[in-house]
Amino acid sequence: MFQLELAVGLLTYNLICALMVKAVWQAGRSPWQLSFSRCWRRHWEALTMDLLLWVVTVEEDVQYLLQQLARCTLLRQPDKVVHEPRQVRSRWSSYPALRGDRNVARAKVLAEMSETSIS
Repeated sequence: MFQLELAVGLLTYNLICALMVKAVWQAGRSPWQLSFSRCWRRHWEALTMDLLLWVVTVEEDVQYLLQQLARCTLLRQPDKVVHEPRQVRSRWSSYPALRGDRNVARAKVLAEMSETSIS
């Protein structure tokens, strides 16, 4: 059942993306200008509410839907921060960097620990 739901979800996603591409191609716009969620809602409304009202041919239905999808542009976001490359700030390590052989460093730490335990 999960595989069936996943397949139907992917099929629906691809159908809406294909309709979006066809809509912007006919409108002469860029595909990056459309909002997927707005197009999905418009498509859902067309399937659930407007389907009973349409009494024209299938070609006219599709053209009407494509015209409606072409109007589903992204909202203007004047305060949106332009994407920057991801960088991580370096943090100070609470331990000193290991220099040289690990066995020598281990022996040195053990010697320091034994000196502090004696005193």
